[in-house]
Amino acid sequence: MDFSVNFPGKFSVMNALAGIAALSEFGIDGKKLRDALADVRVDGRFQVISRGGVDYVIDYAHNGESMRSALSVLREYEPKRLIVLFGSVGGRTFTRRKELGKAASELADFSILTSDNPDCEPPENIINEIAEAYGKNENYIKIPDRREAIEYAIRMAKPGDIVLLAGKGHEKYQLICGKRVPFSEKEILSEYQVIKSS
Repeated sequence: MDFSVNFPGKFSVMNALAGIAALSEFGIDGKKLRDALADVRVDGRFQVISRGGVDYVIDYAHNGESMRSALSVLREYEPKRLIVLFGSVGGRTFTRRKELGKAASELADFSILTSDNPDCEPPENIINEIAEAYGKNENYIKIPDRREAIEYAIRMAKPGDIVLLAGKGHEKYQLICGKRVPFSEKEILSEYQVIKSS
């Protein structure tokens, strides 16, 4: 029996196979599994939104390993350019910053370093720590305001590009100085008439 999944990458296939195997053990009919799997979507997990020949991918990738995995999967689609927009949380996970920067500097063609729940830490400090991982690679720009960073990504993207918006995923807020400020990447993309394609 053939199955299809709405998520790219081998890891999605492996996750689907694990789910099929587990549910089969509980006696769930294969046709029901196939039909259910074809409709599975998870908000903020490899959520693809397209506009003018550019694919924007919203994903929760927020550490070095998940960033490396996401960029590797997107690289397999052979985009003209693979652009990544990301930051790291403030006040904790300090080692994560260089891991994120290292993965992005090695796998993306261009990076937009920005905020991701900076809380009470100055976003510029976090971004500068991420940038240290780039060494002499200067294929990045620093834009602390995440909305402005997304707007920049939309302006610079060209047909055939893939833009990964990493770190926020399903979250509908930015944590700034202890307050959850409403923030939705999907809504920002919609404001710029980015049309959902899948």
